[in-house]
Amino acid sequence: MAMELLEQYLQFKQEAEKDGDNKKSKKEKDPLKPMRPESAYFLFMNERRVPLIAENKSVVEIAKITGEEWKNMTEKQKARYEKAESRSVVETA
Repeated sequence: MAMELLEQYLQFKQEAEKDGDNKKSKKEKDPLKPMRPESAYFLFMNERRVPLIAENKSVVEIAKITGEEWKNMTEKQKARYEKAESRSVVETA
């Protein structure tokens, strides 16, 4: 009984290794490729993160607070961050 189970396991393992060869390999990243600029939301979040950390907020709380604040901002308030985002695109290009 134990030998049969061992043989089944070995056969299963060999088949799994064969199937693994058929999977697509992950594309390697180019280390010289320039990074994308941060989005307007991330620029806003980085600015708001410092005072929230000072209040001893957790990462989850910071994400919820900044997400709600961003959602409730007007287009005029968001424009400042979007303008900064577009400047960083020009600087990296």
